[in-house]
Amino acid sequence: RRRSPARDRTHATHTRRTHRRRTRAFHRVPSTTSRRDRGERKKRMSANNINHTQRYNIVASTSAAQRNAHAIAAVAKKYIANHPAARTQSFDCLEIACGSGVHARVVCDACEDALRSYVPTDVFDGAFDDVRANAVDACEALRAPEVLDAREFDVRVDARSLDGVLAVNVAHISSKAATVGIFRGAARALREHGVLMIYGPFTDATIADGGFRSDGDRKFDASLRERDAENFGLVDVQTMDGYAAEFGLEVVAHEEMPANNLTLVFRQPK
Repeated sequence: RRRSPARDRTHATHTRRTHRRRTRAFHRVPSTTSRRDRGERKKRMSANNINHTQRYNIVASTSAAQRNAHAIAAVAKKYIANHPAARTQSFDCLEIACGSGVHARVVCDACEDALRSYVPTDVFDGAFDDVRANAVDACEALRAPEVLDAREFDVRVDARSLDGVLAVNVAHISSKAATVGIFRGAARALREHGVLMIYGPFTDATIADGGFRSDGDRKFDASLRERDAENFGLVDVQTMDGYAAEFGLEVVAHEEMPANNLTLVFRQPK
């Protein structure tokens, strides 16, 4: 039976879309959870229903991610491109707390010539549809998002399997266990000369009157502690450096970033 012109157009459009999906290095995959399940998860993640000792990067600001993504990518490229694995395009990177995947896309595209793989992860899969959407037509190194709790990083990721770890806006909205888990996991997972890059707002114990780098940071810290005094709040760079030393990582740099933020860079010496 002859199809109508409208049906022919629909069939042609479907064929083109199918072809594009099959030729992308990063595929959209069906969500493994139903709409009802995702709704229930959002309720569990609300401030009144979640166990805050286990809370970890739940609130992600896409607008903030878009504002800082290119600055973060520039710093990441500085260290990724100068790593020995970049010469053979064999640099393997994992991102902790990827949120909606904005940084994954921008960093991966900026470092395309150096990367073999870039795996975005988060503690929940609730934003993974957004991660997949942001990854459309991205560089071939960008992989499908995976669920990873930072507290389990050291047992979930193979030893000496990575050259880089990136964590954006984690420490000030996470439990201490999650932050320490990033260092512990990175120390185990990073190969020789591998780099751990942690971006965000931090305090500095060498600065008088609370260590805040700006009045905005002071107000931001107060608002975070009002929401969760036990787990939320800006962390001293000295505390972060101490975690690195505890797990045998070297402090490389505290890179100045826009809006008084920093990217803390650590290296696996062996």
